[in-house]
Amino acid sequence: MEQRDRAREIIEFHFLSLKDAMGFLETAIKMKNDFEIDKKCKFKGLINYLTDECLAEIFSYLPPHEILQMKNVCKIWKEASDLAWPNVTRYIVKYPRNNFADKPLSVDTLKQVLKNCGIYLKRLELVSVCDSRIMPTIEKYCVNLERLVLLFKKFDSADFGGCFDLMVNLKYIKINGDMRYPHDLILGSLPVGLKEMHLFSSGRPNLVILNCPETIQKLIRLEKFTCRRMIIKSQTLSQFMMRESLTHLTMIMCDFGKEQVLSYSLPNLEHLEIDRCYNVHQTFLANVIYTSPNLIYLKIHKCNAFDAENLELICNLEKLEYLNFFGAGIVDDHVVAKITQNCRNLKTLYFPERKMITEAGYSHLGELDKLENLYVHGDDNESFNNHAMECIVKNFCNLKKLEINWSQYVLKYGLQDIGQLMHLCELELNHVLNLNDSILEYILLSCDKLKFLNISGCKLVTDEGLKQLFLLPHLTKLNVSEISNLTDDCFENITELKYLKCFGCCGITDVGIQKLLKNCPDLEFLDVDATGVTSKICIFAAQLTRLRQNNITLVIVTSSLIIENFKESEFYKTDNNEEEFKSPFLNLRSLHSIVK
Repeated sequence: MEQRDRAREIIEFHFLSLKDAMGFLETAIKMKNDFEIDKKCKFKGLINYLTDECLAEIFSYLPPHEILQMKNVCKIWKEASDLAWPNVTRYIVKYPRNNFADKPLSVDTLKQVLKNCGIYLKRLELVSVCDSRIMPTIEKYCVNLERLVLLFKKFDSADFGGCFDLMVNLKYIKINGDMRYPHDLILGSLPVGLKEMHLFSSGRPNLVILNCPETIQKLIRLEKFTCRRMIIKSQTLSQFMMRESLTHLTMIMCDFGKEQVLSYSLPNLEHLEIDRCYNVHQTFLANVIYTSPNLIYLKIHKCNAFDAENLELICNLEKLEYLNFFGAGIVDDHVVAKITQNCRNLKTLYFPERKMITEAGYSHLGELDKLENLYVHGDDNESFNNHAMECIVKNFCNLKKLEINWSQYVLKYGLQDIGQLMHLCELELNHVLNLNDSILEYILLSCDKLKFLNISGCKLVTDEGLKQLFLLPHLTKLNVSEISNLTDDCFENITELKYLKCFGCCGITDVGIQKLLKNCPDLEFLDVDATGVTSKICIFAAQLTRLRQNNITLVIVTSSLIIENFKESEFYKTDNNEEEFKSPFLNLRSLHSIVK
């Protein structure tokens, strides 16, 4: 313990900061021998203060693959690096998406790291850095894992045979990729003590078939299960429906098949999410809800399995705190009344986007005195008008989040009523057609606790409306996408943002974004796709972010063409060859635009 304290003391009082210590190590890595360190490194004298244990403590702050390089510096550092491995209990490797990042790790380097620290690892995450051929190495060296995350582009079932047999402490596993092989072979050796299993597939070109009933049957302590884009065979689904230990069940874009499940027993289920799934039978949903009286979170999103019986069962879930039945076509005023009468613990409510809820339905909401988050989809619903907004404002003065999408019937005075919700922290007015500068200013004057504001698609808003954002001292997230009236002047008073989306704002150019980047040193995410910016903004961002002292990485989303032009620039070609000019805090991505 004294040696560890001594190591920290060295860092604090001699190196002045961890950053200086890391700078020392990076310099040492480049030196070929101890003589060069003595000659070129100003910190050389400090080595005399450090025992091997202290050096090992400092080395443990490095990424594990860099600890491998320590042994090449000198004999003392080789011995110290060997002592550093027991301190490495987690190893997270992701494929670098940063345009300035170093090349991805080789598989050989990865294997060397696992050989040295695998026995000590409790957590391992490998994301797009290798394929399933790494599994025998993990099986051999990483037997004490408690958490394992794998994203492989290529799977070979032969690599998984018995690979989890010795991982008796494994509690969490997440596998992402197209496992087009027998799942009992891939998952069959999972330990009985596993508590969480999350399986994700891209679903291209076809959904992956999940067929592993024997595996699910033996996981008697499984508490949380997630699957995405899979065809779940009836025998496998039946095992999940009888897993009494389950507390969280999430199925996204899955196909349940045509065969029905006959037995259900989910007494401890608290979280149920069925999102955009196919062939969900009405009796399936009814039985799950009926056998899960302790549900707290229920999301049945765009699912055709709703009928009167299902809605009746939902109305009886007294412990429910989160309810999302977006896409349910038969919700009317009567259903709303029953929900508000019985589900008195609701904190979050997502309304369906149908016309069957009238002003009378909205008036029932007053009974939900614990409601904090409300989502309403206006669409062409004439009943969601000024009166409905008045009901919401009147009954929910303590509302913390309000989201209104695609509304055209709430007029000026109805929108101004939002200003009475003085406790709002998040406000989303997405494509609310009647929102203009004066209404926005009125809202901002009253809702000064806002941290997130989304006014995307509000065509009447101009620069004048956004200039009032200085009234929001806590605002860190802003979405102004698809507002063609905005220009570079709209960012005049913005200084504390961490997240900005201005996708589709063609009037915003390099000038405005440069101003924003200067004024917001903590900015983490910026979407400028389909705007007036050019590749110059990438150069400016690289020059600016490389000077950041806060270690915050800026992610910029822009078009593929702009990124290609940036990579063809003289700046990038020079930067790419000279390490001292790289920016480790810039990440460029293209999500919206596809340029061939």
